[in-house]
Amino acid sequence: MKKVLTGLIMLASILAVTDVSLTFYFQKLAYSAVQDLGTKTVDTAAKPAPESRQAHFPILVFHHIRDYQPSDTKNDRTFIIPPADFEKQLKYLSDNDYSFITISQLADYLAGGNDLPPKPIAITFDDGDVNQYTNAFLILKKYNIIATFYIFVNPIGVSKNYLTWEEVKAMSDAGMEIGSHGWYHLFLDKLSDGQELAEIDQEIVKSQAIIEQQLGRPVVSFGYPFGTYNDDVVARIKAAGYNSARGIVNGKTHRSDSLFNLKAYFITADFDRFINLVK
Repeated sequence: MKKVLTGLIMLASILAVTDVSLTFYFQKLAYSAVQDLGTKTVDTAAKPAPESRQAHFPILVFHHIRDYQPSDTKNDRTFIIPPADFEKQLKYLSDNDYSFITISQLADYLAGGNDLPPKPIAITFDDGDVNQYTNAFLILKKYNIIATFYIFVNPIGVSKNYLTWEEVKAMSDAGMEIGSHGWYHLFLDKLSDGQELAEIDQEIVKSQAIIEQQLGRPVVSFGYPFGTYNDDVVARIKAAGYNSARGIVNGKTHRSDSLFNLKAYFITADFDRFINLVK
């Protein structure tokens, strides 16, 4: 069975696809209307090893870093942080001696690798919106902060609203981790094991292969689109060689047996809420 699955994954990774509409983005806004949303998922983690580790700190999730526009709805603003507010948040972390790590550094520690620095915190970005380069990246560099960017492949270098591959590579070369957020940003738990096998492996395997080809370095962390997954999705992510996967269920404790169910918090422009989360 393992050989059959491996063969199917390899076949799916070379399938060509055509561009589709990005209307899913608006579905995402409707789906994620409430702050601190979390999607209940199936616990697929293996039993912890005798020398299992854990870490307790928040993983932060950002989306748009840009000024509000008149057309933005109240729901839109849940995912938007003006650059001045974003810098205020990062300055607070920097002034209070937080140490910034990537998701793969956390995964390495939980798997028995290097120790974490004092007061660790992980900053992540979802989707690959262009303002993450034009605004967020500049502020991250100003404060010498590293972060993990989860990008979905289809719009990269195609839509003006999303990053170009040159921008993705520039961030990677500057020390940012680039992870996969899928190909079309689908609800992975909605894809069946049979009929949609090629599609689910395109999201997991082909997206990874394209990013690695563009960057010339391994891609080992996955961000679940919409935070949804199931046992089959986790098995395919592991088989593809990822070392971790981040969801959107709230929580600050990360364990060796939850490397593919890392918890996180959506961050808004509410500074008081931000302070309460990171303390």
